[in-house]
Amino acid sequence: MVDLLLDLICHPGRHRQVHYLWRWQVSDPEDAHVLEAAVAASRPYLLTFNKQDLQEAVTFGIEVLTPGEFLHVIGKVG
Repeated sequence: MVDLLLDLICHPGRHRQVHYLWRWQVSDPEDAHVLEAAVAASRPYLLTFNKQDLQEAVTFGIEVLTPGEFLHVIGKVG
């Protein structure tokens, strides 16, 4: 059952090359890989409970949201 769930989550994904160019822009180096993945994926949203350390994403046109905020944006929560 877990394998099926992971397959469903990963199926729409695409392999992306990450170049590690943005590591210096994140206030917490432990979070740099998250920004790098978001930039490489060219996604409009970065979902995290750690918004404070990932605000640099907005300079790349990526909106930083908590999962709850994202559900409101997509209209899944009143």
